[in-house]
Amino acid sequence: MNELPQIFFNKIENLCKLNPEQKIEVRNTYVTCLTNYLDYLISLESYNEIFRCFKESQELFPNDPEVLNALGVVLNKIKKPVEALKYINLALEICPEKLSYMENKDNIINQWVERWHFVMLNDTYRNNAYKKAIASQMQCLEPTNVLDIGTGTGLLSIYCCENTRTATVYACETDDLMADIAEKVFKKNNLQVTLLRRHSMNINLNELNLPRFDLIVTEIFDSGAFGESVLETLIHAKQHLLSERGKIVPRKISIFVAAINKIGLAEVLQGIESTLENSIYLKDTILVPRIEEPYEVLDQNAYKIELCSEPTLAFSVDLNNLDSLQNAFDGKLDRQVELRCIGDGTIEGFLAYFVLDLDDDNKLSSFDISQTQWLNLIDNENSENSTNNSTEESARNLERTYDATSSIRKFKCWDPIKFSLFEPIAIRKYQILKVNVSCRQGILKLDHNFTNLCKKRLLEIPMDIFSFLADDEFILELEYNVDKAMRKYSKKENNMIFGDFLPFPHIGINLLKENKISKLYCSSQVKDVKDLIDKVSSWNCIPKHLIVFIDDLENILYETDIKFDFILLQPVSSCGNINNHMRYYQILKNKLKPNGFIFPSKIDISCKLIYSEWLENVTSVHNKELEKLGIESLINEYGTKKQFEFINFDVNYLSDIFTISSIQQDENIFKKEIVVNISNNLQNQYNRINGILYFYKIFFMNNSIPLSTNRKKSFIKGNCFVCDCDITHKNNVKIQYIQNDFIFRCKIID
Repeated sequence: MNELPQIFFNKIENLCKLNPEQKIEVRNTYVTCLTNYLDYLISLESYNEIFRCFKESQELFPNDPEVLNALGVVLNKIKKPVEALKYINLALEICPEKLSYMENKDNIINQWVERWHFVMLNDTYRNNAYKKAIASQMQCLEPTNVLDIGTGTGLLSIYCCENTRTATVYACETDDLMADIAEKVFKKNNLQVTLLRRHSMNINLNELNLPRFDLIVTEIFDSGAFGESVLETLIHAKQHLLSERGKIVPRKISIFVAAINKIGLAEVLQGIESTLENSIYLKDTILVPRIEEPYEVLDQNAYKIELCSEPTLAFSVDLNNLDSLQNAFDGKLDRQVELRCIGDGTIEGFLAYFVLDLDDDNKLSSFDISQTQWLNLIDNENSENSTNNSTEESARNLERTYDATSSIRKFKCWDPIKFSLFEPIAIRKYQILKVNVSCRQGILKLDHNFTNLCKKRLLEIPMDIFSFLADDEFILELEYNVDKAMRKYSKKENNMIFGDFLPFPHIGINLLKENKISKLYCSSQVKDVKDLIDKVSSWNCIPKHLIVFIDDLENILYETDIKFDFILLQPVSSCGNINNHMRYYQILKNKLKPNGFIFPSKIDISCKLIYSEWLENVTSVHNKELEKLGIESLINEYGTKKQFEFINFDVNYLSDIFTISSIQQDENIFKKEIVVNISNNLQNQYNRINGILYFYKIFFMNNSIPLSTNRKKSFIKGNCFVCDCDITHKNNVKIQYIQNDFIFRCKIID
């Protein structure tokens, strides 16, 4: 293993000890060497040496914010988020405007307190259903002791305590950060709940001198039903923790499936076809996204999903029956399901969701049928009345059967999941679609034989590249500007050096194919992109030696003999942050030949003031019951100030679009303030602003028409800064923009 990190750190550490007067001069070098060395130690699991470095570094640089921030990042890597946040908060107390510290804090919070915690706690129907089911079981069983598996903030344990004076309540939780919240909640409410900081499968009743539990309550279900080791956990609980008369809440889970349309597949494939049409030859190969997980979570609020068949029961699992749990885990519940199409049309995939029976009277569903369109039910005046009436009645029956409260639950803590096809397929009314559904090893799986791609080869590519190629507007606009620049370029020979550092060098490969350039430099940072480029260049008869791969753009800065005619950069990452490419922008401009071009020339940040109920639901808890219990204030300490992949389905725009700033091309602190008018027609309707939605306007060349990333197919996601501003009796607000270390933030100031 490479020992250079240790060698460099030992040298800089000794230098600081022997020459204290030079510490300030070498501080930044020390922090870099410390970070690299600690990463090296983590790979070796040398924790004693890690903590020695912690102690030494704080003695050498007491209260130094850069050191504190670096130590916080390392603590998070070794899964100590509580301690990590303490260090980064100390750094922020010293430098409150250091955006890299803020970013690290947000990243830790988002990693360990995922957004579904907020949605789950805001789901009052879900909370009340659990409350009633637990009360019913406590009254029926009169348990002597109760276990809450995966207690989170401790809410279900509280419900248990509210319904007994004699039972002893235990709660287990593996996440230290959530366990800290639960512990504070129990203390605030004077509850005698014993908190076990471990997984339930690591509870040994003999070691704890405990009898078996008469009641086990849990809510560790994800959108895929069994994804959080539900089956293994409950099998262990039945075998080792539950008494003979004991019960588990919930008692049953049922899986339903349906054929669906309008989930965005057709638009994406159309975008890729438009991008590649008449340019790169793919040898009858269809590019499809590589899905790392067995299924994708489908945000029902982001799509107007069209049901093409009636949801059909695949199977149910009795969570109080050991054989049923074991059969599900072993894959013995493999079921063939027949889906009857309700009309002519196309389907883009299959949807699966679950219905959770807490008891006989309380049920929860992960799918809101009332918010869904039905194939041929909407905007189909030519269909027969009898068919419409039949389908409408089916829809009403399904709503009543599976989730009678769906119409009042705008935001649920679960979403359905989807199994996408590679391309849409045609269906006929009354056609039967056969699929197989199983959950071997706790992973929900759906298999089918429907594809129109039998005669073509499928090539799975990383999702980042697939999304980029599907953004035909971006690529075609960039191609137009590159072609325009090449016609202006004084150099007429074809021995041009071209740097295409976008997620996939589509333009560079096309220029090589047309013999317009002699050498292409491109990035190999995206996983598996090199193999894809090798395949495509081979299919297009491009010699391999004409393509040079760069692992890190920084490496090219030190190549003194390379000068480019054209450079294409990706200034914004797919998740919406300023990309590292901007860090080298000015230096790369010096790598251009005379009259060479670098794209883009400028990027503006545009914003809109908004109020979004969805945004509030995923970033903070607002619940009167939880406020009284102290849960609301404790969990809201971990609310984020930035929401990635903002979904704008329920947005109320409170201002026109305004440009706040251009991205600055250096690391210095830059501040700007502007006054933004509130839309007159909305200021009385909504008295609060809770978000600053932002996107980018990309100028590929000076004076070119900018391309906005605020588009449906944009590979650059829209994001939002979270705020809370009362605008009652206000006509405008002041927005502050701040940028440093190639990170920016926007906020409303008084």
